[in-house]
Amino acid sequence: MTNTATGIAIADSVEELFSAIGGALHQWSGVEFALSGLFEIISGIPSPKKSNAVFDTIISFEVRVDIIDSLMTFETFSDLDRETWNKFAPKLKKKYKKRHEIAHFTILPNAEVAALSPFYTFGTELRDEVKTLSSKEIRDRKESFAGFHQAVNWFKYEAMKRRRLIEDNPIPMPQPVVRCRESAALLLEERAHKKQQSTQEKA
Repeated sequence: MTNTATGIAIADSVEELFSAIGGALHQWSGVEFALSGLFEIISGIPSPKKSNAVFDTIISFEVRVDIIDSLMTFETFSDLDRETWNKFAPKLKKKYKKRHEIAHFTILPNAEVAALSPFYTFGTELRDEVKTLSSKEIRDRKESFAGFHQAVNWFKYEAMKRRRLIEDNPIPMPQPVVRCRESAALLLEERAHKKQQSTQEKA
């Protein structure tokens, strides 16, 4: 909803905002849990307790993704699989910033409306830079987080397949992975075309 007088995105109530926030953050926790599972599989640490103890000491989400990104270079898989991950990792970091906006906020209520403002300060108010999110926008982010939760799990199961810990991936390829795979395929096709052109020019 939007207050037509102020243009601020609003919720019907503060309670509705908090419900949407709680649902979104709960969904994001699944992303982080799945990421720890992926690390457990590809790190090579034989003890799940030890691998999770190591991963839990890494506070920064971006560093966690960077470490998994480095470990992925040791995986034995196709160029398409590798480039799919290379496309996905930056998107995962970018999605974390969307989570951050929901986790660090101020509720701006008045007699009629309530709005969530990420990273609100008096400075942003004075500079007229206040950003707001409605409960619908927050619920939309929850759905987006769910897709990334499934995506990280998909990469985990693929790693398990490569190690013959399972026969088949139990989940279909999630949309975030599908989009990254399509982009990766185009990139590989472009590289192959440029390589062919270069070979012909040298001939």
